[in-house]
Amino acid sequence: MGLLRSQLVNGPAAPLHVHTLEDEAWIVENGEIEYEFTTAAVDGDVARDTVEAVVVGPADFVFVPRGYAHAMTVLSETAVVWTMVVPGGLEDFLLDRDEADPAKRTGAGVDLEGFGITIYPASE
Repeated sequence: MGLLRSQLVNGPAAPLHVHTLEDEAWIVENGEIEYEFTTAAVDGDVARDTVEAVVVGPADFVFVPRGYAHAMTVLSETAVVWTMVVPGGLEDFLLDRDEADPAKRTGAGVDLEGFGITIYPASE
């Protein structure tokens, strides 16, 4: 298991993407975050009509199993969230992303394939 505490700012925190290697869960320490997720596992493109959203706040828990696409947007000015991944390893990607150029939040310049991550284009 990997565990990471992140301090986030208002706006998109992760584009719509899917993991093939791990399940991911979050506990919100403070702030308000909107999570979008597919209602079924994806294999290839995401049908946008299968994406639902939930807004969560302090002490709320969100779980997304591997294979389900998801995205997150910070609605408050700032937020603190604990990310848990099973099995561990994804925290290495998250640390690289958080410590690097903000463009990496979109996946730009990061070896996503090595982490089993696919990012989907923004909806039009």
